[in-house]
Amino acid sequence: MTQNKIKIKTLLIGFLTLLISCNKRVKKTEINKVETELDYLKRENLNYDQFKGTKWIIGEIGLNGEKPDTIIFDNPKTLTYISTDTGKESCNFSFENDTLVFKSYGTEYDLETDKEITSESINKFHYQNNTFKFIFCYQKKATEKEFRITNMEKYNLIFRQIK
Repeated sequence: MTQNKIKIKTLLIGFLTLLISCNKRVKKTEINKVETELDYLKRENLNYDQFKGTKWIIGEIGLNGEKPDTIIFDNPKTLTYISTDTGKESCNFSFENDTLVFKSYGTEYDLETDKEITSESINKFHYQNNTFKFIFCYQKKATEKEFRITNMEKYNLIFRQIK
């Protein structure tokens, strides 16, 4: 009877080992798949001189005169972001290959603390076909330790250059 228990335990351990190794393999495959799908993001090294003094908007002026969100490259280290939600903000930015990355800050009311709290966003825009497409947003409230990642590609938010 003990030999049967040993065989069963051995089979269970072998089965668990197989499951764990398959799970790791699937995760690696998924990571490689995502990295391969995002390879198109690494085509060109952008720099400030290419965009100096340019303005970029998303959409058009609204039916009631609403202004579209606007990005203005007016300084080598900071850009001006004008949002319909938060107003005008000066944001530090950088380019990572074909991607514009900038931080923005906002405030929101927190029901738990009954106070206004600051939130930080790291925004990533991919430059392709003379447009900037909003691809990722990493957000974190001052009360949180980790960033929440939002894939923005599904919303098809595209900034185009205006004269």
